[in-house]
Parts: sequence; structure tokens; C-alpha cells
Amino acid sequence: MSADQNNINLTGRIVRDAEVRQTKSGKAVCNVALAVSGYRREDETTFFDLTLFDGKTGVAQFLKKGTRVAVNGRLKPRKFTRKDGTEGFGLEVAVNDLTLLGGKQESSSDGPLIEHKRGAKPGNDWDSGSGGGSDDIPF
Repeated sequence: MSADQNNINLTGRIVRDAEVRQTKSGKAVCNVALAVSGYRREDETTFFDLTLFDGKTGVAQFLKKGTRVAVNGRLKPRKFTRKDGTEGFGLEVAVNDLTLLGGKQESSSDGPLIEHKRGAKPGNDWDSGSGGGSDDIPF
């Protein structure tokens, strides 16, 4: 018998620029929204709130509106109360892995521009001196 799993894989576009904040305990948290469209124009678009913690927040500088990304994480339903007092429901993804697929001008991509895997240290891949600096990013 296999263990239960909560795993979601999404590909979509960032809806608004990422926001990074600090928790009361001093840990960094990045919040951003993702729009995932269907295969056909008439398919409904679904929106997900993405949450990246600690070492993953370094990629926030590249999470701009329109950027195409692939995400792997855990799906968490979330209830909230709006300013007008009505209740709402949202889908939040606690991100494990995130791959930047391209900027807003690109309609397709030959492969990932930057890949961020769980357990990577801040500064790895995108700002180190190993040729993966932000000057190499075309957007």
C-alpha cells in the first residue's frame, strides 16, 4: 500500500510582481500569484497563491508580472475574510521547486532559464560567479 501524497505541478504566468516580507521570527517569505490557463481559449483560468520560504525567496527578483514558471509544491486550501466581511476561498501552493521558463515577451521556451530546487542555498544558480548571474537573464 502506498503512502498518501499531496503534490501539485503547475505551469503558468506570474500575475503580479513578487513580494518578500519577514515573519515575526525573522524568516523570509515570498508571496506571488500564478495564473494557469487551459488548453483552449474557452477554458477557465485558475489562480493560485504561491508561497516560497527562506532560501527559495532569492528568486523573487525574477518573479515579475508575465513571467512564465513551472512549479512543484503542496496544495493547501485557504479560507479568508475580505475587508467587506465576506468569506473567500483560495488555493495556496507551498513551493518545493520553481523553474523560470521565460519572460512576458516569450511565447515559448527552449528550456528553463533558471531552476531552483529544494535545499539550494540562497545565491546558488542565479547570482553566483559561475556564469549564472542576473546579467545573463534576457528579461
